[in-house]
Amino acid sequence: ENDRVMRISLDFYSGALMAINKAKQLGISTNVKVFDTQQQESKVISIINSNNFNDVDAVIGPLLQKTSEETAERLSGKNIPVISPMTNRDLRSLPNLYQTMPSDEMLREAMISYIQRNAQGRNVIIVADAANASIKSKLMSALPNAKMVNPSGNNVSESSLANVMSSTAENWVVLESESVALLSSATSALNRLARRSNITLLTTNKNSSYESDVLLNEHLGKLKFHYPSEYKEFDESQSNEFIDAYKEKYGFMPNKYTTRGYDLTLDVLLRLSAMGTLEKSVQENIITEYVENEFHYKPKQNGGFYNTAGYIMTLDENLNLSVAK
Repeated sequence: ENDRVMRISLDFYSGALMAINKAKQLGISTNVKVFDTQQQESKVISIINSNNFNDVDAVIGPLLQKTSEETAERLSGKNIPVISPMTNRDLRSLPNLYQTMPSDEMLREAMISYIQRNAQGRNVIIVADAANASIKSKLMSALPNAKMVNPSGNNVSESSLANVMSSTAENWVVLESESVALLSSATSALNRLARRSNITLLTTNKNSSYESDVLLNEHLGKLKFHYPSEYKEFDESQSNEFIDAYKEKYGFMPNKYTTRGYDLTLDVLLRLSAMGTLEKSVQENIITEYVENEFHYKPKQNGGFYNTAGYIMTLDENLNLSVAK
């Protein structure tokens, strides 16, 4: 319970096992070996040196960046695909390494493109603190007609926001900060203004500060909060074969790590079954989507592959999440 990596690993593993069982129902026979890398690169080397990987079609994991890169490097000579399941940092460009989690930068770019595509007819307002000067610059370049509001320290006043609000057009406020104080002051002010103006709140990076108890989800819901995400949360009110089976087996809802274990493992098995190799599925531009995750791989410039798929999520007044139109 005190080891976060262990918890995530076991959650991911339980989902992977259910994916293997699902593949079996579809007629796909899978010979699986499981190894514990103990979060150590030396253990990775030991595992690869003491086991026969000649007939291996793919390696899923390890979870951590360093161990997954070590695994890919050691197996590159055999051209065995190594699938990094959880890392959103940029991985080394190794020819057999698949980065399945879109990077934060990729999600940012997707969000900027979304705002650009939908900005016409809307009053766009950018609020960014000094720590986010680079993203502020990108937003200003992409949205030359946007209005700027500069925070004072960790505070943005209601009057400064009111001065740039439109009473006739929908106001899209793009908020960029990791400061809980600033996020709190901005969302509180925007909620008061939303009584007389049509306001939607957006960000290119839903960082951990948004999880603070200081921020009220009710405020975010009222502001129709939009943000980019590598996964979509499944609708608990809708029946789903995987979710129903997991609840029956374990007695509770699967979390995002369990669901990712299921989605990713099933995707690898189906791609191998349908196309023979993962690389061929990339060449054929195969796009897949499962319970919470979408996979659309493209080659990296210097070798390897990365998943370009992500979602723009929106929260409504009843705190329901959905994929933005």
